[in-house]
Parts: sequence; structure tokens; C-alpha cells
Amino acid sequence: VNQALLIGGGALAAAFASLFVSFKASKKTKIRIRGFVCLINRLKSKSPDDEALSKLFKPVEELWAQVLIEERKAFGDDAAADAAKTALHEMQLKGIYEPGNKFSPFGQTLVYKDVIKNLKRRIAFAKRIQVTLPTKRSQEAGLGSNIIIIAGLPRTGSTMLHRLLSADKTTRTPLWWEQMLEDDSQLPCSPSDLMTDPRAAQVAKGLKALSIVSPNALSELNKFHKIGAYEVEECAPFMRRYFNDMDSAYFSPSCITERMEWFNNPNVDKSFIFTHLKAWLSLQATAFPPNSSMKWVLKAPLFTPFLSEISSSFPNSTLVFTNRNPMNVVPSTCGLIEVAASLKADWSDETSMWKWIGSYTLERMKYFAEEQVKWCETQGRHEVIQLDYEETLKDPMGTVKRIYGAAGRVFEGEAEDSMREHLERNKQHKHGKADYSLEKFGLSKERVEDGMREYETKYLKK
Repeated sequence: VNQALLIGGGALAAAFASLFVSFKASKKTKIRIRGFVCLINRLKSKSPDDEALSKLFKPVEELWAQVLIEERKAFGDDAAADAAKTALHEMQLKGIYEPGNKFSPFGQTLVYKDVIKNLKRRIAFAKRIQVTLPTKRSQEAGLGSNIIIIAGLPRTGSTMLHRLLSADKTTRTPLWWEQMLEDDSQLPCSPSDLMTDPRAAQVAKGLKALSIVSPNALSELNKFHKIGAYEVEECAPFMRRYFNDMDSAYFSPSCITERMEWFNNPNVDKSFIFTHLKAWLSLQATAFPPNSSMKWVLKAPLFTPFLSEISSSFPNSTLVFTNRNPMNVVPSTCGLIEVAASLKADWSDETSMWKWIGSYTLERMKYFAEEQVKWCETQGRHEVIQLDYEETLKDPMGTVKRIYGAAGRVFEGEAEDSMREHLERNKQHKHGKADYSLEKFGLSKERVEDGMREYETKYLKK
């Protein structure tokens, strides 16, 4: 903003006079951003030098030191966990500014602010755990039994299924606002107060403020995945405090490579994410009514590359994998990535950016698919259910009965009625149909088939 002010009143007036400036997202869809943001993005800015980065990173370094201290106190994280956390944190921070990153100047500012917010959330959460759930046993006490965990590739119907299961009044699912609180040091509210807690209104106000920067970014995102403070939400917002998947396509190439090496290194202890997630779930459960029968249903495509850690952390859970034709999964995920970071990426060359998103997404989906296939072939302890997207759409209630049966839950009466009402209120494409295609992102049917053949053969009916 300071850069923008320096260029003189005439240019600023011209920027504000054209209220919206459009970035093309496709022939049919445009993500509009306010003129002053576009102006900042168009200013030429050289990459910060080492001295500038040192000054920029100083507040982050101070917060990071505090994160390590508080998380050791709260969760008993050891040296291996600290090393894994620090490596991930440092590579993601550098990835915002290293040569080759695909962020705009404004986008770099947004991502940097997200880093600060998430570190503060982690510190506040760790301090709350030290007071409320000081022992490892207490940090697992609220998990209960018969947990259902939905994983698999994105854009496979997992959100539809997750929100359908949440209609059961005996089910507890995380909400968006609970995971996005600026101050995570406060006590949770009871399930009966989730829609009236004043903290939810604060998060809703923050979402509404997005329209100041972009009048339609949220509505375009909702065509892929409905976002709202009071909406049932996957665990990804909590996990992004540690692992930034939302902006990962735009990190520097070296960061993307290092993160894959981090994933694939068997000596890296990645379990800390789920140790902390279990504590967060148990903290929410402290607000359950006495002798509550509520049971957790968790969902995140981001669980898929962490299946070994998930299965170890939730040993008695039922794992559900949602599956869909890669010819739909890949371009739909491309569209989601494009829209989700539309305000952060550098769109000066749209065609090149679309091709990059296509290549990045295909490699990512191949990796997710390989991890799913590998884990499902080698595990034997868990109850595992493989679902076909088309069959779930045709018979959602039959799908629920199958899942409940595997998880040892009762499906009848009020639960069934509530789910039928939910389906009636939430038809597919309720918020508009998203626009995407393989061709738009520089992909072909042959490339996708070559990369996803084993996944398609194993989990999809012809």
C-alpha cells in the first residue's frame, strides 16, 4: 500500500475510478479485484535481498521460537518433532519469496500475514492445552469411539458426504469458524451454542471483509466448495496452521521439491500434526454434555498423504475413501486451486499460469493416488470403505447405511430423517456450476490416464 501511495495521486485516482479490474479465470468466469490491489500488483518490484528478508523474517523467527517452547510444554514434542516442524516451517516461509515463486506482491503480503496468524494460533492453542488438558491421556479422552474419517482425492464427493453425515444430531463435525479463530486460547462452546457463539460472528465478519478486495472471489469459490463461518468444514483449516496446501502451487520450485522430499523421507516424524489435532478435538469435546453420545466425523483430502500417521493416531477409526474418475478430479481440482489463490497469484501471463496449475495438479493427484493405493494394500487393522462417486450420488442413503454398519453406528429414525431433509435442502450445484476443463489447463486425456491408471483400475467401476 505504501508503494502505491508513492506513485502519485493521479494514478491512484485512475485506479479507484475503475472500481473493478478483472483477472480472467476463464472465458466464462472472472475473478474481479479492486483497483488499488491490481495497481499494487502491477508495480514492478524486485525480489527482496538477504538484508530485507532478514528484517522481514525477524518477527516470524521470534514467534517460531515461542511456538517450539509452548508446543513442547503442551504436547511433549521431542527433538524429532521439532526438527520436522522446523524444516517444514522454514521451507514454506522461503517458498513465498525465493526466485521462481508465482505470487504477486500483494499475494506475498497475504501469505506472509497468514504465516503470522497461524503461528499465533499455535501459541495460543498450546497455552490453552497446558491449562485444560495437561496430560497425554486427557488430550485423547475426547476422541470417543466409532470415529469416521473421510479421505481420498479432492473433488470426489467427500464434502457432500461429510456434510450429509453431519446432519445426524449425534455426530460432531468441526465448523469453519472454530478452526479460523484469531485467538485460539479460549474455551470451546457447547454443541448447542455453535451457531450463536459471538466468536462465530467475528469470523463471519472477516469473510465478509473479503468483498472489500474482491466482490466475487467467494462466490466463485463456493461453486467448488461452500465456505462460510457456520459451515461444517474439513480439518484442512486446522492442518494449514502447519502445512500450507492452499497456496502450495505458487511456492518456489525449490520449496515444492523440498516438501516432497520431506513427505517421502521415512525418517521425518510427521505425527505431530495429528497429535495436535487429537488434542484440539478433545478440547472441543470438553464442552459436550455429560454422558454425551456424540461421535466425531472428520474429513480432509489432505489426510491422504498422511495415511500412516492418521492410522496410528486414530487406530480404531473407520476410514472412508471417496473415489471419482480422474478425468473429472484433475480439472476440477485445477479450477479449485485457480480460484482459491486468485487474489494471491501473479496472473500477468494467464496461459502460462493455467498450464503450470495443470502440471502441478496432475503431479499432486498422482502422488495422492499412489499414497492411497499403497496404504490400502498394506494395512490390515482398519475398517476401510471404498466409495464410487457416481454410486454415492445415486444412492446417498445406501452409502450412509454402509458406512454406519462398518463403524458400528445405528442408522435409523431421526438420523435418517435429518439426512433426507439435508439432501432436499442442498442439491448439487446449489451455488452455481464451476467452469473447468482439461484443455484450459494444458492437459490431455492421455496424460491423465497415464498418471492415474492404477487408481482408476482399482477403485472405479467400468
